[in-house]
Amino acid sequence: MPFAELGDVRLFFTDEGEGDPPILFVHGYSCDSHDWSWQLPHFVAGHRVIAADLRGHGRSSVTDGGYHPTQFAAVSRRCSTTWARRPSSRSVTRSGA
Repeated sequence: MPFAELGDVRLFFTDEGEGDPPILFVHGYSCDSHDWSWQLPHFVAGHRVIAADLRGHGRSSVTDGGYHPTQFAAVSRRCSTTWARRPSSRSVTRSGA
């Protein structure tokens, strides 16, 4: 299982497919990367697709802090530039309002 050490958190992620632009799928609060299970096969056909569990969700580590939406966004940006190696990679987010 792939994990990435990003500062104080160990994040689980999947990385499948090839093609540009890469797409980073980020789940909403209290969910995990499995929420995208039905959509991933469609996008994997033509893109590199990365789906991550944010801190405290799914298989990622639980930390004492870092659960504010702005902190989740910062980690998402870091994942985008680290894994996709392109700051311009697209992020797809899903959360309730």
